[in-house]
Amino acid sequence: MDRLNVAQLDEYLAHVERNVAHVKRPSSVQREIGRYLGYLHRNLLEKGGPIRIDSVEHDRLHRFMRRAHTVRTPQDATRLINEIRQYLQGLSSLNRTAEIESRIRDLEEQLKSTAEGTEGPAIVPGAETVTLESFKGKRMLFAIMPFSKEFEDVWVGGIKRAASGTGLTPVRIDMLTQSTEITDDIVQAIQLSEVVVVDVTGNNANVMFEFGFALASKKKHVIISQSTNYLTFDIKNLRTLIYLNTWQGIETLHKDLQPFIKGALGKSSRQMKKKSKSESSGD
Repeated sequence: MDRLNVAQLDEYLAHVERNVAHVKRPSSVQREIGRYLGYLHRNLLEKGGPIRIDSVEHDRLHRFMRRAHTVRTPQDATRLINEIRQYLQGLSSLNRTAEIESRIRDLEEQLKSTAEGTEGPAIVPGAETVTLESFKGKRMLFAIMPFSKEFEDVWVGGIKRAASGTGLTPVRIDMLTQSTEITDDIVQAIQLSEVVVVDVTGNNANVMFEFGFALASKKKHVIISQSTNYLTFDIKNLRTLIYLNTWQGIETLHKDLQPFIKGALGKSSRQMKKKSKSESSGD
């Protein structure tokens, strides 16, 4: 079964919106919007995958379909299309939640298989044991990014140097030499960090899973990418630093990333002060 493509549905809705803006006859507008809603309904039935909309959301979709037959003015059409777009955003959130849950199950299965296939962790004599406890008390920046070799310069020359330049300790999950469940380590690392830097280049499944959790936790974040093509439907409106994976590009990333990090930290500090003031005034 194909997965529901919310971004494609959003693009189709934008196409419908452009079309009805130039249509004079109400019947043509009704037909155009009705055709889209029929397409959306079929996609939910055939390609919903892990998405399961409840009876309330199902009824809401059918109300949209009934309202499509009553559109008379451009204002009616615009209002209905905006409500459908909000409905799509809700589907996107459901889609991301389902993907995160699916990814967690996959990781748990992989860990279980690995544990069954090995007698225990390999320990290098004399090597320092690094855990998340090692970073407690430090101002931590957590990097969410692919671990492949082509990203090593991005990590060492770009993110680590930018973190140090802003007074933060850079941490990546593969730095840990002793851990529990990997998902527990990821959750704890995100919670302990002051800010996360996320490289969405390639839309790596692990990266998007970790980023999804960070967003759900309302963690301050900075997004970087080697191209705008990797900005998916639900993050394309978030501010992103685009960089080149070249020697000069990494130097530029190191310099440009610091004000992005400081901006995220500044916003966090202002919110904490505002919260502190409101609590004081309530005493």
